[in-house]
Amino acid sequence: MEKKEKVEALWSKFEQYKETAEQHEFLFLLMLDKRLTLAYNDLKNNWNEEHADIFIRTMENVIKTFGI
Repeated sequence: MEKKEKVEALWSKFEQYKETAEQHEFLFLLMLDKRLTLAYNDLKNNWNEEHADIFIRTMENVIKTFGI
């Protein structure tokens, strides 16, 4: 899978999870969403392979933390 595809797939998983998250996760998700959205938008506007690797690792950790 190409890095751009992987970024989109991970972002999509996170976006879907936000729709069905448990109430006790809302505050943490809100804080994460604000920061991750900034990082995602920056990556989309200023694509860089190294930046993409960092974003992918971060999203994989977030997905693992929430058990998505």
